[in-house]
This record gives sequence, structure tokens and C-alpha cells, in this order.
Amino acid sequence: MPSKTQTVGQKKSFGEWLKSRKGQKVIVIVAFSIIPLALLLLFTYVPFLEMFQFSFFDRTYLKVREFVGFDNYLE
Repeated sequence: MPSKTQTVGQKKSFGEWLKSRKGQKVIVIVAFSIIPLALLLLFTYVPFLEMFQFSFFDRTYLKVREFVGFDNYLE
């Protein structure tokens, strides 16, 4: 009969797993992956999409911007 103190085959709770070495390694890997991806998204892809959106408008400093569609590309 297995005793209550035997840990073979028992599942750890999430809190125990999180405090374990394996859980901490996973946290570090996820943190070091998500932070650079978030910065890449924020400083590269968002400005690119904004500039692509601006390319469909007639932008002059004195007039209100006006949607012109593909006219800027045809010009």
C-alpha cells in the first residue's frame, strides 16, 4: 500500500508547481519571450500599420485629412 507521504504518481498543485524549479524555468522562458515580442509589436508593427493607414489619406498640414483611397498609389 502506498503511504500518504509518497509523492510518486501524485499531482502537484499549481502553486507547488509554480514554486518548483521547473515552474520557475518556465516563467523565466515565457517572460523573456513575451517582453521582446511585445516591444517588437509596439515599436515596429504598430507604426508600420499606422503609416500604411496614413497612405490612404491626403495629408497636408493646413487642410483636414481627406480619404483618397488608392489615388496616392496611382499618383
